[in-house]
Amino acid sequence: MPTVLASRVAKKHSGRGLPRADIQRRLEDIELATVSAVRALQMDVDGDPGVPSAAVLRKARLAIR
Repeated sequence: MPTVLASRVAKKHSGRGLPRADIQRRLEDIELATVSAVRALQMDVDGDPGVPSAAVLRKARLAIR
């Protein structure tokens, strides 16, 4: 009986994995968002009139979702 239950649990969890390409794309999106946010904060500290950090952080959060 426990083996039947274990095989049912394994079947439920086996379909949840993401394809490798999706994982790679998400990691690249996170890296890009992080770099953009850090650059915007650096520009704020340096007084550079580029894109405000709030706008970049908003875009970064959207990219992560």
